[in-house]
Parts: sequence; structure tokens; C-alpha cells
Amino acid sequence: MNVLIDTNVLLDDILNRSQAETARKISHLVEDNLISGFITANSITDVFYIVSKNKSGELARKIISDLLFTFLVVAVDGEDCLNALDLPLQDFEDALALVLCKV
Repeated sequence: MNVLIDTNVLLDDILNRSQAETARKISHLVEDNLISGFITANSITDVFYIVSKNKSGELARKIISDLLFTFLVVAVDGEDCLNALDLPLQDFEDALALVLCKV
């Protein structure tokens, strides 16, 4: 099963936020190769920025390295963004995730 992981799910796990337990379960499924986990490149930059602001740049680099070894990175292009805009969803990231689920 292919699963595109939302940035907030990654941050829930990394920053031990309110949904951390559920986010960790998803991460473990990917780590154990029970599902194929995908993230977008903008998730990587967002996670780096938020972790470096809230924790440290050194920790952010380690986390990004771990993410890159655990998850596959999905390319997002202009056509994907246009297709996401055509979907009747309020949350653009959710719409983009639906478009990218073609992986």
C-alpha cells in the first residue's frame, strides 16, 4: 500500500504533538516495510524549518536524514498543483495529496 504522509503527521511524530502516538504508528509501518511511505520535497523543507526554529539546526539535519532514509520523496510539478486547484477541497495540501496518490 502506498501512503502519502502529510507534513503535519511528520511533525506530530517529531515534535511529540497531540497526535504523536498515531503518527508514530504510521512511521513504524513504513520503517517495517508494511506500507510504502511517501513525502513531498516541500514537507522536507517545512520540517527542517520548523524543527530548527523549535529545537536546533543540528537536530533538524539529523531528522531530515532519517526521513530521507525512511520515506520516498515524491516530485510535485506545476501540473500537479493545477490539478489540485481543480479539486473541491478547502485544504490545498490535502488536494495535492489526492493528486499525488497516483504514485
